[in-house]
Amino acid sequence: MRLRFVVLAVSLCVFAPAVVHANEIYTLSVNYSGIGGNGPGSTLYWQFEVPSILTTPTTITSFLSAFLGPGLIAEGCSISDAQLPLPGVNGFSNQVITDFVSPCGQGNNFSGAGANFLRSITSNGVFDVISRQNGTVIGTLTISAVPEPSALSLLCTGILALAGLWLFQGRYSRLGVK
Repeated sequence: MRLRFVVLAVSLCVFAPAVVHANEIYTLSVNYSGIGGNGPGSTLYWQFEVPSILTTPTTITSFLSAFLGPGLIAEGCSISDAQLPLPGVNGFSNQVITDFVSPCGQGNNFSGAGANFLRSITSNGVFDVISRQNGTVIGTLTISAVPEPSALSLLCTGILALAGLWLFQGRYSRLGVK
């Protein structure tokens, strides 16, 4: 019986990160090369962290990292914000719009980039970015939970302390000590 309790305590410590988390990390990576006149290296990447999964349209202006590939870079061009999750159009479930500070790409023709999804992007997971032109997968959006280290440490320490106390009390009760 005591061994089962110890196994349960250790299992909770191992699987608790899925339950105890502080933030969500969103990572978008898309390759627009060959789409809409974009040349090779027309890539877009950003990553940001928020307290919870976004379920209503939100504009993000602060990124953990963000960059454009050489096919999109132009003088003064960079990522200014991302808007998500937006309602989808033309049969898509959701979309993400990334706006640029100034026009980018060949001939400075692009003020932003869109990413379309067939599945709703309001939960954790990996979501394919689908091209409107030919329906192929051109990138991914990953939404993942980040475990909060301090809460996880406190939870595991408490569970292990309870397991130790229970084992300690069991040892003394067998010896007749109260």
